[in-house]
Amino acid sequence: MRAGTPVTRCRDHSATRDGAAWTTFWDCTRSKFEWHYQFDEVVVILEGSVRVTDCHGMSRTLCQGDVAYFPYGSSWVWEVDHYVRKIAFCHESIPPAMRLPVRVMRRLSRGPHGKAGLLTRFGKRLAHVLPRAGRVTATVVLIGLPL
Repeated sequence: MRAGTPVTRCRDHSATRDGAAWTTFWDCTRSKFEWHYQFDEVVVILEGSVRVTDCHGMSRTLCQGDVAYFPYGSSWVWEVDHYVRKIAFCHESIPPAMRLPVRVMRRLSRGPHGKAGLLTRFGKRLAHVLPRAGRVTATVVLIGLPL
């Protein structure tokens, strides 16, 4: 906090099943603070305005209806003169070395056009066999890739 004693409110709206993306409403009164982004965030200003300044000193004022993108790892100074209300669409970045394995797993579990994929169909078939087997065994496959 650089200046002010803000009153802030935050309310989650929705999230993806895997928790990697979510939507939240946020508002804040008069203040000045620096925010370090630990995820990608796209905001839409719903009410009021805010002046945002990047690490190079470039400033921009965001007003009602404006859309802005704040990438993972960046830092921005937010200056709220009176009040600002936004909706934020947030997404946790997948490390580059894990992008291909994640895409493959999503495709296998979801399949094309949202239909049940290979892993889902296999799991449904296996569900009929496992209760008769008397015990359940789980196999976890860890993919080790250098970062």
